[in-house]
Amino acid sequence: MWLGDVFSRLTSNLQMQMQSMSKWISKITNFFTRINQIIQQSVQSFLQTLSRKPNSKKDYIRIFGMYFSKKFVVTFVLITCSVIFTFVYVIYPWADGRLWCSNIKLDTAKYSTFTGKAKVKDAMGVTVFVGTLQNGNPEGFGTQYDLKGNLLYAGLFSAGKYTGLGEYYSEKKRIYNGNFENNSYNGEGELFNSEGKLIYTGNFDSGQKSGKGIEFNPETKLRTYYGEFVNDLREGRGILYDKDGRSILYKGDFKSGVYEGIGNLYSNGVLIYSGEFKSDLFEGKGDKYNPKSAKPEYTGEFKAGVPEGVGQLYNQNNFKIAYEGEFLNGKKHGAGILYNILGTKMYEGDFKFDTIDYFLYLNSDQEKILESFGKETYKIEEDDKLIVSYLNLKVSVVFYLDPEKEEYSCQKIIVNPENFMGLSAESTLEDRGSLLGKTFSSAKYDLPDYYKTIFSHININVNSMNEVIGEKYNLEKYFIRFYFNSDGKKTEFVELGTI
Repeated sequence: MWLGDVFSRLTSNLQMQMQSMSKWISKITNFFTRINQIIQQSVQSFLQTLSRKPNSKKDYIRIFGMYFSKKFVVTFVLITCSVIFTFVYVIYPWADGRLWCSNIKLDTAKYSTFTGKAKVKDAMGVTVFVGTLQNGNPEGFGTQYDLKGNLLYAGLFSAGKYTGLGEYYSEKKRIYNGNFENNSYNGEGELFNSEGKLIYTGNFDSGQKSGKGIEFNPETKLRTYYGEFVNDLREGRGILYDKDGRSILYKGDFKSGVYEGIGNLYSNGVLIYSGEFKSDLFEGKGDKYNPKSAKPEYTGEFKAGVPEGVGQLYNQNNFKIAYEGEFLNGKKHGAGILYNILGTKMYEGDFKFDTIDYFLYLNSDQEKILESFGKETYKIEEDDKLIVSYLNLKVSVVFYLDPEKEEYSCQKIIVNPENFMGLSAESTLEDRGSLLGKTFSSAKYDLPDYYKTIFSHININVNSMNEVIGEKYNLEKYFIRFYFNSDGKKTEFVELGTI
């Protein structure tokens, strides 16, 4: 029973709340209905006012002592508002950047989305760009400025990067004029130094000289190089010019900026070398020419700029072969043949340090001397010695009679000092010491009488046979003695012998 009472009460309360809510909703609905009626009446009244002709004073408004119909005033206000709204929100945004250049701050949201003509300034008010923007990126022709307002770039842009023809500046000086791609020099262009003077015209790739081009001396405006480049360096075929811009210094292959490959080297327009190069030096096979006569000096193999390997030297008086054979470090070294001025063979054998390796013949017999040196100029026996002389070589071989073998054996060799082991007659103690080591002895010597015969054979002039200044160097089995003139400064002859 009591459950029925509880349920009855709950139902009664719920009905009362529903009735109360229904009344509240009805009031709200009536309120909005009334508002809607008022708006409709007002709009109808307004439209009626606009549509009917003014026929009484209440249809006019007095403004500054003048009467205007309400219809005219309302129409004017509506039209004016429409024009202002259209200009502000339609025409101006459309024209801004199309009909005039828009002023934009770099740090504003407008910059990142703007499309059209613009003058962009940084936070300090310095103009950093003037040109066309596409969604905030420079596009088409424009000019870019540095933070000081100095011109940095003038030319074409694409997606915000230098692409197409343009000019690049630094410190108010133009340093490049030509084609760009992705902010780098690319294609044909001209490069200038910090003073704005032309130093290169030609092709570029990724900001570096690549392809064919011409380098210029900025002071004389004359060309210094014409040819190929790779990664900003001379590489491939090219021509290097002298200061006059016409005379060729080098024509041939380059690699990493130096002579490397096949090429020709010139001096004052005269060819002085033709052949292979490596790291700016003669290397491999080549021909070297006399710069005065343009005739060959040497033909053969080179290493590090000097003859090394097999080659031929030419006499510079008649340009016949003077020597053919092996070289080492620019000197005759190894097997070779020596010729006289007429081209006749004078010697065939081994050389050492640019000189006949005379040490090979000490203690040898006459047959070995004859085999290498050929027919002698003079041959005479004196003081139990056999003297064999070769005037062309300016060398005398002194044999003594070996009592055990009962045959002659080479005891001494007297040679002219010129070019002996690469030394000259005017060589110094330091020169000789660097080649041979410390002197074993330095003294004055009395020469044997048979030396007079030797001197006459090979045209050596010695003022006195007594107390001649000598300087002796001992080697393992042999010695070398240099004999000097009276003041000890000039070498008169060299003596080689067995210890």
